[in-house]
Amino acid sequence: MLTRIARGPHAVSALVAAVALAAVIHGASRAADETAVRRAQALLADYQDEPARLREARVTLEEATRGDPDPEALTLLSRVWFLTGQVLARTAGERLGAFDAGREAARRAVEAAPQSAEAHLWHAINTGRLAQEKGMLSGALLFSKIKEEAELVLRLDPDSVGGHALAGSLAAHLPRALGGDVRRAEEHFRRALEIDPRSVGVRVELARLYVSLKRDADARRELTRAFEEPSPADYPYWKLKVEPEARALLASLTTSR
Repeated sequence: MLTRIARGPHAVSALVAAVALAAVIHGASRAADETAVRRAQALLADYQDEPARLREARVTLEEATRGDPDPEALTLLSRVWFLTGQVLARTAGERLGAFDAGREAARRAVEAAPQSAEAHLWHAINTGRLAQEKGMLSGALLFSKIKEEAELVLRLDPDSVGGHALAGSLAAHLPRALGGDVRRAEEHFRRALEIDPRSVGVRVELARLYVSLKRDADARRELTRAFEEPSPADYPYWKLKVEPEARALLASLTTSR
């Protein structure tokens, strides 16, 4: 098409008009993406009493990214799929589907923005949950990718709370032969909490690590700090998912030690 219009003043005018039109269309699409992101963020800030808002956020972001692979919207969609698998899914099949969709959304975000630490982070998180759902053996091939992504996240953003949490979780739960190291896990969790002390989910993971090391007093201390945090990061997820698990963990320490 360009070879047919690239001659003469009328062709130049047509080409300029075409580029201008493309810019207008692109700008409108970006504005729609920004509106969708803001709407989804508002839903994610307050879904603890109405978890179905996650579906509304997902539909909003899917519509926004269907024709335009905006990395911010895709990254947020990946997070929403993760939350869907964690909060709304009721069967193994539903969880697998959610985490797989989250991984695909993040893959598209990474493709659109290769230097986005957040996009790589949510790709790794969804891939990791997918591997867990499949079981260590069937998911083993995915772990090398997850480790690579975790390392890349921290290279792109050394102060990424999620990056340190992910690296800590991998170091805490993987066998030593696959890179597990409890001392390094503690370092990553503590660094994440230095960056954002409100990250109660990280504090609970640190408590789990201490329980595994039979450091019960340290575990109780971290759990108590989590419960006493006045402004938890990602409050809805804390209320629906993390806080009940943390209370069960504290109860197990009280009754069995």
